[in-house]
Amino acid sequence: KMLKLELIKKTKYDYIFRDTNNKEYNLNIIFIDVVEPNVGDIFYMSEKYIREINIYNFGPLTNEDLNVSTDDIIKIVSDNREYYLQRYYG
Repeated sequence: KMLKLELIKKTKYDYIFRDTNNKEYNLNIIFIDVVEPNVGDIFYMSEKYIREINIYNFGPLTNEDLNVSTDDIIKIVSDNREYYLQRYYG
């Protein structure tokens, strides 16, 4: 299941999100080779990320990555711009 989450606060690698029911989630995320998102950006991501405690790495999704599991792809909507990132393991 994909969740819609608003980024409400960020520090170095800690990102705090709020869902449509006003519940907050703290995720540790490292963005690789992309501009970091801004407070107010909307994320669409798999529900699994809020259930697991982990540090997540996300980077650019390329054409070669089309076989990536949809759970490993997040969508970010920022200032009328949409972009997709994939989870990097390791």
